[in-house]
Amino acid sequence: LETLSLNNNQIKYVTSSLFDHLRLLSELNLESNPLICNCHMKWFKQNKILIGQPECKSLIKLRNIPISNTTDDEFVCHPTEMDMCDAFQSKFCPQNCTCYDHIVRCSHAQLKLIPYEEMPIDTEELYLDSNNIEKVPMELTDRLTHLLRIDLSYNKLRSIQGHLFSKLTRLETLILSYNKIQCLDSNAFNGLKNLRML
Repeated sequence: LETLSLNNNQIKYVTSSLFDHLRLLSELNLESNPLICNCHMKWFKQNKILIGQPECKSLIKLRNIPISNTTDDEFVCHPTEMDMCDAFQSKFCPQNCTCYDHIVRCSHAQLKLIPYEEMPIDTEELYLDSNNIEKVPMELTDRLTHLLRIDLSYNKLRSIQGHLFSKLTRLETLILSYNKIQCLDSNAFNGLKNLRML
């Protein structure tokens, strides 16, 4: 699926994980929907597959303003909405990524290196798909030991070094599809005792 049109509906929120498996999606039309522009939708503005001019319908100051004309600072939550958009988001977050509710999304961010030092240490889900990453540094897995899911698909990985994931004892899902892996160390997956999907 390359083009998805959901215009002229009653969509208020779009979760960032909704299109994770639509790898070929290049155009998404959400015009004429009553979109609520708060912290949960901050990722939405940064998405590069949007077409048309979807508008915010929630706040008076943003009403009928195309999302492309808003700033990241305007995507905020009131205290009652902070269950997902909590202090986690403001502590650390790499440029061109979104961070909330222990999830870091750096998909389609044109990354060559993984900015692991800028990621919250309690990250549980890390999405690095569709970038230009050639190597996963050991420092990443040494730092983010709470990870449950890593998506590294659609990158340029050529090898996986030994014991790279050995400290990720909670990891359940590791996605490495659509890379250029030629060398896989025999100890590459040591320590992944809870891995369910590879």
